[in-house]
Amino acid sequence: MISFQERPPVAYVEHFMGGVLLDGAREVNRLSVVYGELQAWALTPTMSLDLIEQVKENFGDVA
Repeated sequence: MISFQERPPVAYVEHFMGGVLLDGAREVNRLSVVYGELQAWALTPTMSLDLIEQVKENFGDVA
């Protein structure tokens, strides 16, 4: 999402075939809410690294 001082915010959404720039107030607001929810559920960087290390130990070097 991109916010401007003199314009309404816009959001860029990527998908498997490319991406789309959305500028509708309702769409951008909904995406903002969804993004906030995802941030709330996300692990911290340290917790993410710990999880990756745990998975690596449990599965070993597959490659």
